[in-house]
Amino acid sequence: GGPFFVGGALSAADVSWAPFLERYAAQLPCLHDGLLPRDAARWPRLAEWYAAMDDVPEYACRVKGDGESWARVLSMQGYGNAGNAPVT
Repeated sequence: GGPFFVGGALSAADVSWAPFLERYAAQLPCLHDGLLPRDAARWPRLAEWYAAMDDVPEYACRVKGDGESWARVLSMQGYGNAGNAPVT
């Protein structure tokens, strides 16, 4: 076991999926009420993966965006709630 796709060490699978999952974590809450990919109660293994990736410096400084920037991308494209997370 471990938090990464193939166990305790970062692999090509993690590197391949990181850009997609990062975008999902930031943008899906803007598009769908209550859809929070980092929700540990709903998706504990996925939340473990996000937490482990947050500790990878290359991910944190190059791939991981911030919620505000991802929401701005949505609003520029006309998607979702004008790029704003729904009030829950």
